[in-house]
This record gives sequence, C-alpha cells and structure tokens, in this order.
Amino acid sequence: MINNQERDGDIDMHRETAQVGDIIRSYDFKPMADRGDSYIEGEVIAKGMTPNGFAGYTVQLTNRVAGGEKVEHFDDPMYTPFEVMFMEYEQRIMKMEG
Repeated sequence: MINNQERDGDIDMHRETAQVGDIIRSYDFKPMADRGDSYIEGEVIAKGMTPNGFAGYTVQLTNRVAGGEKVEHFDDPMYTPFEVMFMEYEQRIMKMEG
C-alpha cells in the first residue's frame, strides 16, 4: 500500500517549480531536434486541484506554440499537471520569470 506522502511525491514532480504570479513554460512533449516544440507560456494564477480534476497549475496564457508554430487563438486559462504519467521529464515545466 502506498501512503499519502509517497503518493504525493510520485505525482507532484513540478509542484514547487513555480508559485502564483510566476511566469512558466510547460511543454506538451519533450523537445526533439526533428519536430517543432509544443508548449504554453503564461502567468500562474492558481495551483492545486484544477477544474479538470487533476493537481496542477492554472495558467493565464500569453503564448501557445504547437508543432513549432505560434497559435493565434487559444483557450485561456489553461491547465498543466504537476506531473504526467507518460513521458515526464525534469524540464517539462520551467519557471521563466516572476
């Protein structure tokens, strides 16, 4: 059986990366030389349980890039989980400034 402390550690890799008011970049996929990057950037306006039912950051977007192309129209705010189960890596969420 996994206790809550172990579980929290398993699903919260990026919980302390940023605080409310910080600017972050959150990648959809790990950057690779043979494909364009996909990510969101913006200000963290909340952290914790999202309306989508997962623990993460609520981000007021300033920029969205998909497949290396700037997305002109996007939903705002967006949500990014503290940790994903598949293809997680250390720099998936980065504090830009703040």
